[in-house]
Amino acid sequence: MRPTWAEISLTALRHRISLMANLRDDEGALRAANQAAELYPESAFARVLKARCLARLGRRDEAVKEAEACLKLTSNDPGVLFEAGCVYARTSQTHPEDRKLAFDLLKKATRAGYVKVRSYEVDQDLTPIRSLPEFDALLRAIKELVL
Repeated sequence: MRPTWAEISLTALRHRISLMANLRDDEGALRAANQAAELYPESAFARVLKARCLARLGRRDEAVKEAEACLKLTSNDPGVLFEAGCVYARTSQTHPEDRKLAFDLLKKATRAGYVKVRSYEVDQDLTPIRSLPEFDALLRAIKELVL
């Protein structure tokens, strides 16, 4: 089955967001994420990408609002759960109470099938929690699942 133009457009915006983030242009990434969220308001993935951009910019309240909105749209998509976990991991830098929710979402993502070890190991938004013992335990559990 061929993808629809809407799916292609969302994928293109997703790649643009990723490119801008990799170039450390967080404002540019947010502009692209806003566009994706406006064009696809019912897309949990578009909303969670916007949340990640907001979290990177230190706009915690807005990031949390978007993350909550995306989790209302879907509660079991592994990729969305992982991305939402990244939002809360990033916001835990200034709000340590967000760590618990970050771990809860990452565990839920793992149970739903998100077992991309490399993503857990290198995603920059997970840096604030990567040194915690709970993260080591989660990573070991994921590696046991895939090896």
